[in-house]
Amino acid sequence: MTDKRDVERRENVVEYSVLDQDKIHDVTTQDIEPDLEYAKSLRDSTSEHRKYGKTTFGCVHAGHIPEVMVLKMLRGQCCSDGKTYDVLSSDQEEVRRAYLHIQCCHKEYLTVRGKPFAKKRVTWQ
Repeated sequence: MTDKRDVERRENVVEYSVLDQDKIHDVTTQDIEPDLEYAKSLRDSTSEHRKYGKTTFGCVHAGHIPEVMVLKMLRGQCCSDGKTYDVLSSDQEEVRRAYLHIQCCHKEYLTVRGKPFAKKRVTWQ
């Protein structure tokens, strides 16, 4: 028997708990089509030249990641390899690793063409 309880809605995100044979599962769903369309429209509107120009608040807007995708990456469910990625981590290397994963495997969330995230950071000594 499946029972949906505690439904919580935030914009187009729906979270609820499912009781199934003495186990409780948390389920999070989201319609990501508007996010994909938004990222594609930004990607199509950028010119080939100066695509990494700092036009908004001094930073480059390189990606638009839906909340459900952030949760999937955190739980290791975005790809079949089971690796976890934390975009919201305080460790900058973990954030870089998550961005590189998005750049490599989930290009549909990028708002610019090309590869905005470098695999190795240039340090001046």
